[in-house]
Amino acid sequence: MHSLTVLIPAYNEELLIKNTVLSIFKYLKSLKIDFEIVACINNSTDRTEEIVKLLSKKYKQIRYISIKEKGFGLAVWEGIKVAKKELITYMPADGEVDNSFIGDALKYIDKYDIVFGVRYLTAEYKLENLFREFLSRAYSKIIKILFCWKLNEFGNIKMFRAEWTKKLLKERQSKNFDFQVEMLYFALRDKKSIKELQI
Repeated sequence: MHSLTVLIPAYNEELLIKNTVLSIFKYLKSLKIDFEIVACINNSTDRTEEIVKLLSKKYKQIRYISIKEKGFGLAVWEGIKVAKKELITYMPADGEVDNSFIGDALKYIDKYDIVFGVRYLTAEYKLENLFREFLSRAYSKIIKILFCWKLNEFGNIKMFRAEWTKKLLKERQSKNFDFQVEMLYFALRDKKSIKELQI
């Protein structure tokens, strides 16, 4: 049975962070696996850290780290640095992605090195903001041209092995959402097998 660290990068999410953390906590308990949740508080100026701190006192599987510099990529890398479990994934603090990705990804992680959560495997997925959807799809197309035609999307959640990503800490450069491209580059460079799952 695998053990899992779930990272939650969070910047000013005081309205949503409690529900997100507890929802993931409940889901992980239902999977009956060894897990920890690490909220990566990313230079928040609201009560996000205070809320997670209270949760960490109540549940031993919940931890948090406080990161003074802003940046999504930086938050994930810092989370990878302190992760204690065999596998790592990260989930958005606003609860945008269904927790079922975790259970589904665990079914494939023995056969693949990395599992990508992908929105655009089917044509049905649509963002509410049409301009954002256009930019998202266009960005994905550009990355596919530059890196790999076989992948449908790169800029979303992933599950991977801690042993591999901890070795990348000395090489990593990304601090923001370019983290997604950097991770794809490392995966392709290191010839990691990738499974895409619809989310």
